[in-house]
Amino acid sequence: EQLKKRGDGNSIAVAEEIPQSEEAPKLLDKAHMIFCNFNMHRRSLDPATKIIKDYPYYKNRLMVIQSVANAYDMFILPREKNQAKKYYEMYLKENKSISKEEKADLIVFSELSICGYAPKDFLEFDDFINKCYKAIDEIKQHADTIGVLVGAPDRNPIKEGKDLFNGAYLLYEKEVKAVAHKTCLPNYDVFDEYRYFEPAYEWNVMEFKGKKLAVTICEDIWNLGDNPLYRICPMDELMKQQPHVMLNLSASPFDYTHDEDRKATIKANVLKYKLPLFYCNAVGSQTEIVFDGASLVFDKDANLVGQMPMFESSLQFFELNDDGTINAPIIEAANKVPDAELNPITLQENLNIEMVYNALIMGIKDYFKKMGFAKAILGSSGGIDSAVTLVLACEALGAENVRAVLMPSEYSTGHSVSDAEHLSKNLDNPYDIVPIKNIYDSFLTELKPIFKDLPFSLAEENIQSRTRGNLLMAI
Repeated sequence: EQLKKRGDGNSIAVAEEIPQSEEAPKLLDKAHMIFCNFNMHRRSLDPATKIIKDYPYYKNRLMVIQSVANAYDMFILPREKNQAKKYYEMYLKENKSISKEEKADLIVFSELSICGYAPKDFLEFDDFINKCYKAIDEIKQHADTIGVLVGAPDRNPIKEGKDLFNGAYLLYEKEVKAVAHKTCLPNYDVFDEYRYFEPAYEWNVMEFKGKKLAVTICEDIWNLGDNPLYRICPMDELMKQQPHVMLNLSASPFDYTHDEDRKATIKANVLKYKLPLFYCNAVGSQTEIVFDGASLVFDKDANLVGQMPMFESSLQFFELNDDGTINAPIIEAANKVPDAELNPITLQENLNIEMVYNALIMGIKDYFKKMGFAKAILGSSGGIDSAVTLVLACEALGAENVRAVLMPSEYSTGHSVSDAEHLSKNLDNPYDIVPIKNIYDSFLTELKPIFKDLPFSLAEENIQSRTRGNLLMAI
């Protein structure tokens, strides 16, 4: 990233030039669409517009940017019935570009996909919002024969209330055709949206190619049940205009039961409103939050007919028929889809443990890549905590990039050192043994006039941990 310094001392990261693969011209000759994988930090505001600007050859083609840092699962709805028939996929290991020969009416991205979720205090800077608008303006020039539904902040023209809405933009024929605003703004757990955004105060379907789209954003479809958190349910308002399909743009963080919870919530919406629902979720790690993707498609009968993979970027095509059916096989029949969220009272230790593992691996990978780090160092004690951390780090970063430091003291048992050594040998990661006895003793010697003859306590134990911390920072 190239930092552009601001006068107030803050800095906004600007997306750099994207190197063009040697294979790119070959793909362009055959492709109607290029699907690129691009690493975008939350501060990198407009990677899509950067690539479009740098590659004018892409005119009259839609290029979809899927970010690793805050990537988005995407849906593409085919242009006409039976027209989406032949496509091919080419995967390049170097830049992970995918070319698909398909025609589509509409492509759907996730919530706040222009700037990443959650932008937090960056929303306070006009420069940040201006860059979001610039991205929309540039992308819409390429949304000529295909519709693009994308999430971004939208300024509130009314003086009263917050300055921004959490918006979903429909781009088509090189214009912004409509903008939907998020109504239900969560302010719990990792969410802090009501601090920045104004709730929607009007609800309108989006007219698109003879269809009425009911567009909602994440939390908007969760306000069901006997004791809803919010006073207004957006879909209740949108149903007054007789929409044909529901589309939800989400940035729903990972939880070890959340995949089933989402199914139950979407099923409830489909059964209530009798409409198919396309649920597009973000995927990737963003600071301390992990988004697992796992986007879903339900037909009008509440059958699950589309489920995108977890923890990886993905693009899929679906055909939506006039009667609300979808040309896709049923993955999970409505009577098999959960009716309620799991919400276990206590931690279920063995539930979805592989899913938790994959979330941790993706979180470590994305954090290191976005921060520009390649190597890690950690203290290895032979205990379970450091052992699990070391295994995860080696899996995510490669064993050769993770250095373990064993720092035994006079109180360390022989098996703790040997266990740590054996683990590094099994993982084939580099390690060092740095005893801390002499350093620890020197602390005690210097502190003796102050400690005097007080009994051994937590103070002496903490000196050992601080010593280990200093050594790790030094190395």
